[in-house]
Amino acid sequence: MKSENNMVQLEYFGLRSYVQAESFNPKQKDVRENTIIFKDHEKVLVIDRVKDSLIGCDDEQVKNSNKDFCSAFDTSKEYYEKLFTITPQDLRGANKQIIGNKWIVHRKGFTFENVEKLHKYTGRCFVSFESIYKSDSNMTKDMILFHDDTKPYYIVFSTNHKDDSFFKKLLETLQE
Repeated sequence: MKSENNMVQLEYFGLRSYVQAESFNPKQKDVRENTIIFKDHEKVLVIDRVKDSLIGCDDEQVKNSNKDFCSAFDTSKEYYEKLFTITPQDLRGANKQIIGNKWIVHRKGFTFENVEKLHKYTGRCFVSFESIYKSDSNMTKDMILFHDDTKPYYIVFSTNHKDDSFFKKLLETLQE
């Protein structure tokens, strides 16, 4: 957690980002094998490294009992791409009548039940998906980051930071 020019450097799983010190200046960093927790008084940023397991579909037993759902995507990144972008209207075309895609659209209601805003960010070597929750949630937002340099893992960020552009600012300063 270096601080230069009023910017704080956050290092996590081979990547680093910068945030304005007045916005988030962690005084405490708890590092575990696949989790890093930054704390700045009441503000918390939890960063988890998750091994890509195809949303559980890499397990043969799970795959066999959820064939329709698991047939809709080949990677977790593709799953999140569909979860964040596919709509019921997209299921009307001849090529979109895949039953697994219907399951993904159906799952949106549960997944985004307390979500107020969604954002997708794309960079040179990453794509991320952000959910901003309604004000009654403990954690106000989370983001899933698929970065070329973290494969076969992806990164999940969760925070109670109130700034809706917090993750966007992290991504704008993302460095390998």
